[in-house]
Amino acid sequence: MLDAGKFRSDLYYRLSVLMLNLPPLRERQEDIPLLCRYFLKLHTPKTALSPSFTPGALRQLCEWPWRGNIREMQNVMIRVATTVREHLVEKETIRDLLEGTLCLGTDPDFSQGREESIRQALAKAGGKKGKAAATLGMSRTTLWRKMREIEM
Repeated sequence: MLDAGKFRSDLYYRLSVLMLNLPPLRERQEDIPLLCRYFLKLHTPKTALSPSFTPGALRQLCEWPWRGNIREMQNVMIRVATTVREHLVEKETIRDLLEGTLCLGTDPDFSQGREESIRQALAKAGGKKGKAAATLGMSRTTLWRKMREIEM
């Protein structure tokens, strides 16, 4: 474009400070586990323990084509941090999150015995709702809403 006169040469030389060739994630599979762990830790609430991946889950992440590159990966790790309550993330969970087929709201703790789960979390947290919410893997606002739903 510069040679064709379709781009200002002064602007090009002002912007052209450093030329980097950064291949897409699908060509850097060895970086994927490290980047996934980083984004997961970054987006997991500070009061919760950051989940880890089974070897099968890491393999699933490394085999994914990552068409959206690093932004797609970050979004998937945000989904993991906000939806997965287990401390060890399985291959099937990753597959469902990547394919967008994970069904939320099927957690047995909240579909049956929801009130008991909330009571136990509040008891463990000494009545502190923020701490109980973190134990349950939800925000304090969500805990308040669920308590209101079950008239607690």
